[in-house]
Amino acid sequence: AMQDDLIATYYLVANIKYHERVQTNSPHASNIKFHVANLCRGIDGMFSLLVNFVILIKATEVLSLFLNFAALQFLQTIDNIALRLCADGYLTERLEFVANQVMTTQLPNKNNEWLRSLDSVLFVSTLTALLIGWGVVNFGSQ
Repeated sequence: AMQDDLIATYYLVANIKYHERVQTNSPHASNIKFHVANLCRGIDGMFSLLVNFVILIKATEVLSLFLNFAALQFLQTIDNIALRLCADGYLTERLEFVANQVMTTQLPNKNNEWLRSLDSVLFVSTLTALLIGWGVVNFGSQ
């Protein structure tokens, strides 16, 4: 899906907590960097969703809609493609090492049951906001 970054951020916020043991392999990986990275990923996902929503609402032709979505799909997955290229060793050995370290690092789950359901709450809130926006655009001008 195109909004993988947003859904991944919701999951991380609700279910994963930072732990200091990450610093044994990555000494510069701090708690603040973990949260800032997730915040940036969430903002990226939200803007991605907003752009897709606007394109969908403004579309007048089906062919141009599909072409726009295909272009956006490529742009939104280019970072994941770059990570795979690094992990597969197509760039430098240092980037291969770092990419594989990023992909294999595991963090513990949160124990709080309310927080673990937060990803569902965030998803439903986002869906509600999109439905309200769709309603305003379609029925607000009548």
